[in-house]
Amino acid sequence: MLLIMLCYCSIAVPAGAENILPGALALFARFLSCETEAHLERVAAYTRLIALGLARRYHFSPTFVEQASLLARLHDVGMVSVPDAILRKTSRLTAAEMVAMKTHVAKGLELVDKTLSEVSGVDTSAASMLRNIVACHHERLDGSGYPAGVKAAHIPIEARIVAVADVFDTMTTIRPYRRVWTEGEIAIELRLQVASNKLDGDCVAALMVAKTAREAILQQWPDPPDATQPVHPVHRV
Repeated sequence: MLLIMLCYCSIAVPAGAENILPGALALFARFLSCETEAHLERVAAYTRLIALGLARRYHFSPTFVEQASLLARLHDVGMVSVPDAILRKTSRLTAAEMVAMKTHVAKGLELVDKTLSEVSGVDTSAASMLRNIVACHHERLDGSGYPAGVKAAHIPIEARIVAVADVFDTMTTIRPYRRVWTEGEIAIELRLQVASNKLDGDCVAALMVAKTAREAILQQWPDPPDATQPVHPVHRV
């Protein structure tokens, strides 16, 4: 895991780092199920799509866009500390299990901080972005998110982007408790979440306007047909 973190946070530091990163991702994927790997790839792709859509307005550099997409794959890195019985459970989780599931944010941040504290030569901008994504991708603009209840502008833009990408992906994949949402249902729900000050409106708009690109991402990274999807109530909408 240490090697994986180093590779992800060495963006723009060693020459040829772009050749190291795919291998690190493949190694990381072994810790997770194949359907989770597809989720990570889709979230990364949706993150890139949103960041590109906001690049002019927010003055994002090409490096910011690519780093956000790359590091979005690690938003749920703390899931490696959640018991497999909870991750693989296909029925509703108990209150205690939900609490355990939500610890993945704090555990992920601990893992990131421990790794970064043990090495030198890490790109500080990538490290900061990674921390922000892991720590804040479940925060909501009105302060109703977790773990810290951070509000609005205090939530880094990269985390707001990943939050929308993550929620959107949950809507477009099958779960034991519901079917896949239609395009119309997704649009209505996302508008409601923007209106209720949960999700960032700019991020939602940037994603929804790119329908063709979204459909291509889902086709490129489908969940295996025989995969058992966990409940993951932390993503439920």
